[in-house]
Amino acid sequence: MKVSTAELEKIAHLARIELSEVEKEDMLKDFNKILTFVEKVQELDLSSVAPMEYVSDRVDALRDDVLGKESSQQDALRNAPDHDTAYIKVPRMVKNE
Repeated sequence: MKVSTAELEKIAHLARIELSEVEKEDMLKDFNKILTFVEKVQELDLSSVAPMEYVSDRVDALRDDVLGKESSQQDALRNAPDHDTAYIKVPRMVKNE
C-alpha cells in the first residue's frame, strides 16, 4: 500500500498543517516507509504470541488520592489576579459568532 500525494494533502488538511513541496516529498517517503514496515510485520505468524497488556511491569504507578487542606472561596479570590465578589474573572476564550 502506498500513500498518494492526494491522500497526503488530505491528511495535511485534516491536521491543519501546511507542507511545502519538499516537506510533502519527505513526508510521502516517511509514510511509505512506515507502511512497508507494517506490511512486513503483518506477514509474521504471531498466533502464538500473547498480546501485550502493559509496557511496564509496574502494577500501580499512581499515588493514592489524599484529601488535603481545602481553600476557602475568599482564599482563592485573594490569589486571583482579577475577580469580583464571588468569581474569578478570566479572559474570554470563545468568540461570539
